[in-house]
Amino acid sequence: MTVACLLFTCPNTNRKMPTGVEMDVQGLRAHWKSTLKLDCPHCADVHEVCVRDVYLNGAVVISID
Repeated sequence: MTVACLLFTCPNTNRKMPTGVEMDVQGLRAHWKSTLKLDCPHCADVHEVCVRDVYLNGAVVISID
């Protein structure tokens, strides 16, 4: 099972930042509608980011049976 780090883009600076969260495909499915609260080092704000709006750092392989 492949795990990837989740990244998001700061809405104030447009800079990417890691969320500190790693997930696999099952985790993404389970938390698709969840929201993360993140302290942003780029602008010092706290951002609420939906999991469906983050980027994956790497590839997540989906197996179709």
